[in-house]
Amino acid sequence: TSCIGSLDLSRMGLSDVMGAYICRSLRCNKSIFKLELGENRLGEKTCLALEIAIRTNHVLKYISLESNPLMATSSTNVTCIQALASIIETTSSLTSLSLWRCSIGPVGGELIAQSILRNNTLTCLEMGYNNWNKEHVQVILSKLDKNKANQTIEREEIQQRVMAEQQNRLQEEHAELVRLESLRVEEWLRQQEMLRCQKRAADMDAAEAKAKEIASEEEERRRQTKLTSDALAVKFSKTKKTKIKNGAKGKKGTK
Repeated sequence: TSCIGSLDLSRMGLSDVMGAYICRSLRCNKSIFKLELGENRLGEKTCLALEIAIRTNHVLKYISLESNPLMATSSTNVTCIQALASIIETTSSLTSLSLWRCSIGPVGGELIAQSILRNNTLTCLEMGYNNWNKEHVQVILSKLDKNKANQTIEREEIQQRVMAEQQNRLQEEHAELVRLESLRVEEWLRQQEMLRCQKRAADMDAAEAKAKEIASEEEERRRQTKLTSDALAVKFSKTKKTKIKNGAKGKKGTK
């Protein structure tokens, strides 16, 4: 299933074979990140199946095997613990593992201590009530602290990278906004200049038309003035001729 994120099968009376089948199902599972199998009857078969599953499962972050008799049948058969050690060495996702009260013993504690030195993801390992040597416990605790510190540094670096990327993105967006605003202003200025040119052209056309109108009116006045002057001249000439003619007639009558 792809909808289950946490699966709790604690205190279900599961046998070692049942546990092995459950762990086999994890090979292709991409959703379960927390698996609790505490207080059952799990052992070597479950650990071997889990070792194989963890090679292809990169989702699991928490596994609890607490209060299972992993080595209760034999304190010298370390096959089960070798599988757990392999899980610790190869996992790239597991951050928490509970082996609390699993009857592992000092030999198993040494194997776990050796394997955790090659692990960089585990930050929590519950290991109480397993009769481990203090030096092995100290090795494990030191490595867990180192992993925590490294992961804290990694998280901070990731946060810094994310913040830097966000800052860069904001700067790019701001630069793009500035560029678009600059283009908008340039376009506005271009349109304003075009409108001014059009207005100047319209004003020049209007002035030219007005000048033509004034010139036409002036020409018409001159023409009317000339016509009036010509008419007066003709009238004056006719009057003068009439007077001369009348004067000539008067002289003849006197004689």
